[in-house]
Amino acid sequence: MDIQTALNKLTESTELIQFATTPARAFVLLGNIQLALRHPGNNGESAGIAREIGLNLQKAICAYVPEVEPLIEMGWDSSYDVTSEEYEALALRGIESIPTDPLDPANFFRILEQARWLSELNTPDPGPMGFTSEYDID
Repeated sequence: MDIQTALNKLTESTELIQFATTPARAFVLLGNIQLALRHPGNNGESAGIAREIGLNLQKAICAYVPEVEPLIEMGWDSSYDVTSEEYEALALRGIESIPTDPLDPANFFRILEQARWLSELNTPDPGPMGFTSEYDID
């Protein structure tokens, strides 16, 4: 079967694919969908489908761990994207990157702490260099 025939078969297919994973793995997948949707050229019909799948993943994750919904919502909002200045500030605090294994519970909570810290950077009147007094860097 040639590629065009295979693609035609794929687009005409209406069967449902069953997919099962853990909330943590779904969270990682959702983060990657959110990242992919940030690309300025990713705005066609396939982006709409990816967003719909992402929103369904969000509902499924939050059914088990509702506490992460604010963090997931941040992923849809580009105002929470890390700027180069914020990245430098993270590096000054000793946070140079997201841990390599976000499924490790210790890393997961570290990511949540970073997200809380970043959310505080986006509050009104954040103080010098975008830091609240709790996170001032000398």
